[in-house]
Amino acid sequence: RHASGVGGFDERLRGILQASARTLKVERLGLWQMSEDSQSIRCVSMHRLTPGIDESGATLDRAAAPRYFEALAHDRVIAAHEAATDPRTSEFTRPYLAPHDIHSMLDVPIRQDDRLIGVLCAEHVGSARTWTVDEQNFAVSTGNLIAVAMADDERRRALARLADSEARARLIVDTAPDAFIGIDTHGLIVTWNTQAEAIFGWTAEEALGRDMAATLIPPSYRDAHLRGMERFL
Repeated sequence: RHASGVGGFDERLRGILQASARTLKVERLGLWQMSEDSQSIRCVSMHRLTPGIDESGATLDRAAAPRYFEALAHDRVIAAHEAATDPRTSEFTRPYLAPHDIHSMLDVPIRQDDRLIGVLCAEHVGSARTWTVDEQNFAVSTGNLIAVAMADDERRRALARLADSEARARLIVDTAPDAFIGIDTHGLIVTWNTQAEAIFGWTAEEALGRDMAATLIPPSYRDAHLRGMERFL
């Protein structure tokens, strides 16, 4: 349901984190996003199993935890049963683990096109915990689900940018002081601006879909025009 595109990304992410936190029985489950330069990760959303508590905005730098970032680049999953002593996560002990009473971490790198874009972080508080194989596989599946939702969100935003760009282009064409005529590969008119209406006399509704050569090119030039179009195509 959450990968199907229903609702905005933030809403879908909250649903995924809430359901997964209940399933894994972890107090803290969050999505951290990798920076463009891969030098830090930022908490996009941290769901707390305790009702009504959600966090975001924290940042962890590569310089403060180089071993952890190295593990993100190579490991399928980071199952730190004792986070304070695990070499991949021990760098977080003083600045992050201790203040939040986190004893075990289960982190899944999220990738798109072989590029690390984020991390799903499950954090168990209060006592140490041994992550089972089933729990690790479940966390990986949850990470994959989030990757699908992120890709769909990017696709939606790209389509919105494209639509906005096309709208601006249409506005420029429609308000141009010259006639502007667009044709498809078959030579049929697909664009006909206001000035084309004024100069040639046909409205856009009348002109669209007509053969441009037969409509506008004088007979003496028509063969040359068609040969030129063939060369262009």
